[in-house]
Amino acid sequence: YYSTSSFNSGTKPSPKATLAGEDRTYTDTSITVDTVVYTAIGTVRLSVEKLSPVVATSTSRLTKAVKDAFVVGGKGFAYNFSDLSTLFKDTACTIPVTAVDDLIAAALDISGHGKHLFQSTSGNRPILKKDADNVYYADFASSKSMSTSSTVDLDSVTNFDLLAAIVPTTGSDSIAIETSTDYNSNSGALAFIVNTSSSSLATRGSGTYPTGFNNATVAATSGGSFNFSVDVGAATKIFKSRVNGSNITPSGVLDNSSTGLSSQILYIGSRAGSSAYSNMKCYSIVGIGRNLTTTESNLIEGIQTEPFV
Repeated sequence: YYSTSSFNSGTKPSPKATLAGEDRTYTDTSITVDTVVYTAIGTVRLSVEKLSPVVATSTSRLTKAVKDAFVVGGKGFAYNFSDLSTLFKDTACTIPVTAVDDLIAAALDISGHGKHLFQSTSGNRPILKKDADNVYYADFASSKSMSTSSTVDLDSVTNFDLLAAIVPTTGSDSIAIETSTDYNSNSGALAFIVNTSSSSLATRGSGTYPTGFNNATVAATSGGSFNFSVDVGAATKIFKSRVNGSNITPSGVLDNSSTGLSSQILYIGSRAGSSAYSNMKCYSIVGIGRNLTTTESNLIEGIQTEPFV
């Protein structure tokens, strides 16, 4: 049995294939990419059918590309809100998100590091939505936010790439991504701060502003895919900044700290879950503790850019 919607023994679709005799395998070449398919196997004996557990399988190109990048190496985190197989309506991760307007209580970390995102308060959970091109995203409107339940291992990371597909919807500076409760007062923290006219990636060393801070601001009036590369040991710390597949010369640049990142709680959509709410549409976020190769970066960026071009 095969469907793009979850089912059970009482709601199962018509069989995709029926195997006769000694046949034990079936190959389906009709499954499309960037979807979630639900499959189960039924066995019949004495006219009684037994149905196997229904298994959800993702065909997301982005999820595969990100997993492949982390297999090569790198600390970090990654979330794909366009891949329903990674989203759940409960913090125990037992009830999958399956439809528009479902509340997202948990988002699995596809990096392989197990730093999943959670939101225990129902009213603060982002909402699954679908854009005009039928691509899913998480709506972080109003007071919606998520965070990891334990610190993300970023100790001694001095080179990293941040790739995010998001659409800010507020004109005020707000937090899309932040490690720690407030990067302004936590050495080794990073923040991706967004609004509808610009977005800034920043890292924190020591000392008061602007001493000890790195920053690069890019113009991005409608949001989209953001791609930053950082080397805090270099003269130009944030040495690559791209929006929707094009290089953008940053403004408001600070290159004042050689402090690497440290392990801290990761917050998505707010500052510490209580302020600076992003009100963003979030498709995916990837933070990897190394500078990706051009091939790796172009592959991930290309997929993230598709909803915006």
